Amino acid sequence: MKSKKKGRQKGRKTKLTEKEVRHVAFLAGLELDVDKVKKFQVQLGEVLDYIEKLKKLKTGKVKPTN
Repeated sequence: MKSKKKGRQKGRKTKLTEKEVRHVAFLAGLELDVDKVKKFQVQLGEVLDYIEKLKKLKTGKVKPTN
């Protein structure tokens, strides 16, 4: 049986570099060790992939909320 984590990583397309993650951390005022940088490379990539998925949704008939 495949784990969900492996399935998510297989479909992942976005790969942030260490430099990009450190830049985002700098902008957020965070100091990250090497392990955290690697962890956030994966997590931020997953977030960006999900945003791309959301962009493909057809929302023209969805009424705006207040």
